[in-house]
Amino acid sequence: MKKNIFLLSLILYLSLLSSCTVAYTSLNGELGSDTVEEKKNCVVAFSMQFENSHYTNTFGHEEASTEQATKRKDIYISATHDVLNEMGCQSSFVKDKSLSNFNIHIKEQLQLSALPQEWLTGLSLGIIPSWGTRKSEYIYEFSGDMQSQPHTYTVDTTSINHIYLTPVFWISFFAADAVKDYQDAIKNYVQSSYYKMKE
Repeated sequence: MKKNIFLLSLILYLSLLSSCTVAYTSLNGELGSDTVEEKKNCVVAFSMQFENSHYTNTFGHEEASTEQATKRKDIYISATHDVLNEMGCQSSFVKDKSLSNFNIHIKEQLQLSALPQEWLTGLSLGIIPSWGTRKSEYIYEFSGDMQSQPHTYTVDTTSINHIYLTPVFWISFFAADAVKDYQDAIKNYVQSSYYKMKE
């Protein structure tokens, strides 16, 4: 019963806070600008390991439901196909990691609790401004064939909270797009000298 009351209170609080919040994501760990020679007929067979969880100060770390995790993984698989095809590669998803030449490990670990400074914004009904960054909410680990080196990218989420932002809170739907950051990470990794695509 107490848990249900807390969850309801948390949802109402987050709804209030989100209506005066603008959030955006930032990709970290990008490799140098060195690029490999373009391959006209590159073939990529990728495997994917996916983890989805969230954290609250009250209940700690909790894994997402299997259904939710499956839906999120499907989104990433589709996004992988899209970005590789855009780069001129023929892509296929394989479940067996030993059959892939591009291994992807995605970790989503969302921090749902409000940051300390965000409580001031909530308690003041948005009058007191606040901002903060949730570090490494998304982690993308890539490795390729024997000629590649593994590399990790992280995505931070920064939020700015104030009642005056209510008219433009919809910007978050476009600015806070971790899947877009994921595709940018793939482009950076594939194009870098750390991963040599084989025809």
